[in-house]
Amino acid sequence: MMEISTERIIEGILFAAGSPLSVKEIADGTGIAAADVRKAIKNLIKEYDERRSALEIVKTGSAYSMQVREEYIEAVIPFSPAEMSKRVIKTATLIAYHQPILQSRIVEMVGTSAYQHIRELRQRGLIKVRPSGRSLELTTTKRFLDYFGLDVKNTDELKAWLKENM
Repeated sequence: MMEISTERIIEGILFAAGSPLSVKEIADGTGIAAADVRKAIKNLIKEYDERRSALEIVKTGSAYSMQVREEYIEAVIPFSPAEMSKRVIKTATLIAYHQPILQSRIVEMVGTSAYQHIRELRQRGLIKVRPSGRSLELTTTKRFLDYFGLDVKNTDELKAWLKENM
């Protein structure tokens, strides 16, 4: 029976994850020591760079993800399924920009489909909610920043980035 290397396990995890993972998340989920996870990621980054792969492993905040290198994105996009609909992304952007914001206000802005969008965003761990009167207060999570690859430190920086880039 063939022995499976730590690098190949980590490579498979990063490929399948769909969102950035921290060394701790990988270590906790696999039972592989954090130092070994870090070493495997470092080796994979070097391996992908040396063979000039169309894929790369990048660090976003404190997490790692596998993605298509910038120079190949245009060729890949037509074959890539949308992970989230544009309407859900619009709702996420509104929440991020106006946070903290009441769910009732998002529904006023987007319509009743916002309830489904908010449910999807919560399931993905991109927003958190807390009761506020007869509604819910919505804010983004750290996972939101990691998912969208945003390197900002706080809500003010996030709002500034959105204002500049949207």
